[in-house]
Amino acid sequence: LQIQENETCKLCQQKVYPMERLVADKQNFHKSCFRCHHCGSQLSLGNYASLHGKIYCKPHFK
Repeated sequence: LQIQENETCKLCQQKVYPMERLVADKQNFHKSCFRCHHCGSQLSLGNYASLHGKIYCKPHFK
């Protein structure tokens, strides 16, 4: 199994393996790194929004 350079987490810049990868806005994230930029709450694909490359929970999305 080869890990490509573009398979790094957008936030922590570490390698993301398939079992821990979450893809949002065409970017790779570790599930544990996928958190609201404002409050740090854990997010999922069903409860986030993005603005200017940052991810937010729905209450903090402006």
